[in-house]
Amino acid sequence: METYQRSMKNQIRYLFIILMTMMVAVVSFIAFYYWKLSIDDMVMKIQEEANTAILHEIENFITTPLDMNERNSLFIKSGLVDINNADNREDFFSSVMQTAPRNVYSFSYGTRMGEYYGVRRNHENQLEFMKSDKTTQGHSKYYAANDDFSEGELRLTLGAFDPRTRSWYQLAEQTHKPIFSPVYKHFIMHDLALSASYPIYNVTGDLMGVMGTHILLSEMNQKLKEVVRDKNAIAYIVEKNSGELVANTEDESNFVVDQAGTIDRIDSMQIKNKIIHTALENYHEDEKPEFMEDTTKGQWYIKISELKKNGLNWLIIMAMPEDHSIVELKQSIIFSVFLSVLTIIIAIVIWTKKIDQYLRPIYELISITEEYGLGDFSKRANISKRDEVGKLGSAFNKMAEELEVLINHLENKVVERTQELERRNTELAKAKEQMELSAQTDFLTGLYNRKFIIQQIETEIENFGTKYDGFAIVMMDLDYFKKINDEYGHDCGDLVLKDTAMIMQQVVRKQDCVSRWGGEEFLVFLPKTTLIQAIEIAELLRSGIEEHAFVCKKTPLKATMTLGIAMYKDGLSLDEVIKNADIAVYKGKKNGRNQVCCFEQLAEH
Repeated sequence: METYQRSMKNQIRYLFIILMTMMVAVVSFIAFYYWKLSIDDMVMKIQEEANTAILHEIENFITTPLDMNERNSLFIKSGLVDINNADNREDFFSSVMQTAPRNVYSFSYGTRMGEYYGVRRNHENQLEFMKSDKTTQGHSKYYAANDDFSEGELRLTLGAFDPRTRSWYQLAEQTHKPIFSPVYKHFIMHDLALSASYPIYNVTGDLMGVMGTHILLSEMNQKLKEVVRDKNAIAYIVEKNSGELVANTEDESNFVVDQAGTIDRIDSMQIKNKIIHTALENYHEDEKPEFMEDTTKGQWYIKISELKKNGLNWLIIMAMPEDHSIVELKQSIIFSVFLSVLTIIIAIVIWTKKIDQYLRPIYELISITEEYGLGDFSKRANISKRDEVGKLGSAFNKMAEELEVLINHLENKVVERTQELERRNTELAKAKEQMELSAQTDFLTGLYNRKFIIQQIETEIENFGTKYDGFAIVMMDLDYFKKINDEYGHDCGDLVLKDTAMIMQQVVRKQDCVSRWGGEEFLVFLPKTTLIQAIEIAELLRSGIEEHAFVCKKTPLKATMTLGIAMYKDGLSLDEVIKNADIAVYKGKKNGRNQVCCFEQLAEH
């Protein structure tokens, strides 16, 4: 047995060492032999990742206002937000801007009547409400947002403002779809802005207005810097049609402000970075999106991508030095080989120790199994871990315990099983009884339901004239119950129904059956009852309801009930006797309510 153990461990150990060594050797050979052949491709991939990251960041930047418009337009289109209700409008715009990203300067809505509402962030990053409508005489006014985000004091008043004259409104109206405006000078701030517009139409297809999310492009410079910071790359964005600069990572101004405060855009011919300047010239000549540029600083990889989205048509120029990528690649290859060798050494050491640890419990379990097979039924596996070996030991222990029970305690096991079966049968019987009771009762009042009392009356009719005496039914209807619901609420109405049910159960006899017929109607089945007895019971029910002090939410309520009695006569159907009771109730209602009326007495008159 000792020879077998050593052989098994050695086979696993040697197989692992051989496979690991061969794998690392093959990988290292391929890496060293082919690294120069694939260097250009690897550099291209690294640079492509940088370009993809830039495009992704720009996409995220410009997608934010589009997504905001799409989400929030539904509130206005569906009528959930009433733009003409100041409180409703202020809650809507302030909640949107609270969660908006930092690059969103303002969020607004211009109606087809020329009204303009929204929220912006001022230079102190505080929210201000924007408004231009009849109340402002068409002027653009800015109000502080209070702590509860209601409209506060007037902060600023500017000239006349009509959103319908703005390009972002007009483009959305003309194209009938979400669209970006051209880059423009902001109405107030000395910065370039970009507006995402979203036309909103009513169910008939008429334009209701245009929603706009407005972003400042100064934030885009910082976004680009964050993307290329660890890649030693530079990036510029220009408008393809105009060639004007939108954003860059080199701290170049995207615009200049003259003494009059007018913003002049920087075009591609004025870009100071020679690499980008040359790249744009080459692109306009042959429109190649990728090429290498030799400079005094070495070779640069240039990639120019077009971004066309909802009216935008931009060129994204990314430049990355080749040397930076190659050095990183060489270092990564050398480091990978070093890690591979180190990994082999560490893995062999760990595996050698772990193989003994993994196999030791198996050998112990084999020894215990042999002793158990020789008749020592007290032996159990020592379970210290919850792995596969632990599960095997647990299975062995369970088997040993079951065998011991079968051998030594079979009779006790039978008794236990019998008791368990009886307990379950008892529980099933209780559950069945509970289900039958639930099927017979009304969930609110606890009285019998309509189906149950119909069955009781039908049984009484079938046996009428044999061994059962005459019976009566009493139909009851709470007076002005709808008024209670309307004035005090349905919870108070439910309280009146439950209290009424309680009073009825206290008044009737043991053999009587009380049910909720539906709504505020109740039906009482009085077996073995004369007309005089039925009238006495009905009067007790009526007076009990009238005298009861109903209290809901500390408010006293009064309730009365009109009752109709009908005696069963041989030959009548269930529907007929119930109809007679209904007629009596109707007569009582007509005569002023809160009374007992008997069908038989009506028939005599």
